Amino acid sequence: MLEKNPEAEQKWQNYQAEILEIESKVTTHLKQLVAHVKLLNPQKLNDEEKELLAEILLPLRYLIKHMAFKEEQECRMIYVTQMDNPLIKYDENINRIYIDYEPSVMQNLEKIYLAPKAKGEKMVFEYLCSRGQEVRKGKAPVKVKISQNPFQ
Repeated sequence: MLEKNPEAEQKWQNYQAEILEIESKVTTHLKQLVAHVKLLNPQKLNDEEKELLAEILLPLRYLIKHMAFKEEQECRMIYVTQMDNPLIKYDENINRIYIDYEPSVMQNLEKIYLAPKAKGEKMVFEYLCSRGQEVRKGKAPVKVKISQNPFQ
């Protein structure tokens, strides 16, 4: 029979309370955002204004998870900035823009799922994962798969 660890139980309760508080704030702010967008009355906006609104709201699309993937544990990292930010790096060899992130994502990565329309990028991800394998310290190679579920 397993004994309960009061310290671990307290940490879990604290974590749950913190997550509930964050969820409540996010829900409140999203409702406020929806209300503000409705006030703009998108049907009355001209094409340029609609395009601007879509561009402003675009980063939110990457923060919200589709219900089909609710059971998956994942890490979504989004950093919205100007292109002239010194944190942005460009690798000419692979023609990619990126931001260095610490700690190394490679150490904790297990699988990468690509949208069906991104299947042409699979080799790039496999190559990058093979180059990053030395930091994984004996862990199995990262699997790169094409998802059968279309991403929205």
